[in-house]
Amino acid sequence: NDIGSYYLNFVNNTQVKPERYAEIELLTEMFYQKNLTEIVHDLILLTDNIAPMGWGSSNFPVFIDLISLQDSKIADFFFTAGYNPSGINRTFIIRQTDNLRRNEAGLSVFLFDSYDIFPLDSANRNYPELRTIFNRVSTHPSPEPQRCSYAGEEWVFSGYQGNLLDNFSLLAMYPLSTIDKDIERERQFIVYSALATLVILISLTLLFAHSFTVPVAQLQKAAEAVEKRDFTFKLTDLGHDEFGEMGRIFNRSIAKLEELSLASIVQSRLMPAHTIASGRFDVFGRSVPMADLGGDYYDYFCIGDNRFAVLLGDVAGHGVGASLIMAMAKTAVVCCKNFHDQPLKILDNLHQLICATRSKTQRKIMTFQYLCFDKTTGLGKYANAGGCSPMLVCPESASAGEITLPGPVLGGFKKSKFAEIELQMQPGQALILYTDGIIESKNPAGEEIGYDRFRQWLIKHYNSNAAAYYQAVFDEYNNWLAGGDIQDDLTLIILVYHNQADEPDTRA
Repeated sequence: NDIGSYYLNFVNNTQVKPERYAEIELLTEMFYQKNLTEIVHDLILLTDNIAPMGWGSSNFPVFIDLISLQDSKIADFFFTAGYNPSGINRTFIIRQTDNLRRNEAGLSVFLFDSYDIFPLDSANRNYPELRTIFNRVSTHPSPEPQRCSYAGEEWVFSGYQGNLLDNFSLLAMYPLSTIDKDIERERQFIVYSALATLVILISLTLLFAHSFTVPVAQLQKAAEAVEKRDFTFKLTDLGHDEFGEMGRIFNRSIAKLEELSLASIVQSRLMPAHTIASGRFDVFGRSVPMADLGGDYYDYFCIGDNRFAVLLGDVAGHGVGASLIMAMAKTAVVCCKNFHDQPLKILDNLHQLICATRSKTQRKIMTFQYLCFDKTTGLGKYANAGGCSPMLVCPESASAGEITLPGPVLGGFKKSKFAEIELQMQPGQALILYTDGIIESKNPAGEEIGYDRFRQWLIKHYNSNAAAYYQAVFDEYNNWLAGGDIQDDLTLIILVYHNQADEPDTRA
């Protein structure tokens, strides 16, 4: 096409674009040892006229004249091929038949030239259905293999008519029985592979299950021990993996919890274990810590033969720091036995002690209340350092009033000043001391108990027996929580003053 186009441009005096023919010019110069212009000149000398050249004609192809410039024998061969394509095609096909049948895929390959089916053998002549199959092929192969019957077997085939060898049709066939065998072999391979994989998976599952279940079972026991507060429990060595590291962390942590448990036991010993011989007074108190170590502190003890003291403290916060302040307050009160009948003096000494121990890391403050009563007359003195105002319950009038005595907390300001007042209990009256842990407790709906509701509980559940009185109020508190967690340390102390005739048993 390029040489013919160049030729026509040259003959018609049309301008030739050199960049279009650069590649063909290089090829022709390499093959003919002439440039393109010279080749065109030679073509003109051979023909002298474009008409008989036969451009586009199959009878007189131009390339034959072109090749004849190099070798007339080659030109004769191409001329023969142009006029006798079927013979040349047949010779080529016969030579290539064996090569086509020896394919790696194991296909049965047949060729058909409208007369004979190659390879030529008696078997093909005995199966005329091959001709029927060849009639089903077209110039383009089917997108999907088709099925057919041949020689008593089922086959899949694909075929198409030739393009260059346009007198022939090509057919490739593959037996379905072989495909079924291949599928069966693949199925067996998949089944055996699946079984092998299943065996390996089960083995690995058992191995990993053992590696997981044993440590997990140990960790479950550890969790149950913590829930039961058995801080003596220790995990065995679980190895050097993540479970082993978890076990070592647990053992270190539970050792610290064991120490806290011992500290909690020590702290509980600081609280009064029994009531006291308090004459006409019935005294009962109890503290419920939020955590192992609480910050509430209460106590009652006798002062000589005729008097007794009741105290209640609440350190801000919880844990070790609060418990240490509480223990320090206990020690300070014990050491101030010369002032046990002077509430104001006790508060001053405790305040100075807490201020002296304050630092940048330790800034705890403490509310504190101190009562001193005569066992018989019911006359007493009361001092308050920021604590909740005690409630005085009078069963006759079914009322509960607050004993208000404002005062700063212990350890708040160095120059704090405190005050004390006298109290006179009447027979049948009950005095209740409490911390804010009960007042500020919330139910699941988020409602606080509050002072008014607490006052109603005290009136509702009044009992001349201090222990029974306490239990009734505490049960009301638990009902209010409705199964929720305690939100703060709480302490409740109840003192009931009796008539001379019904004086309670004061044995410790």
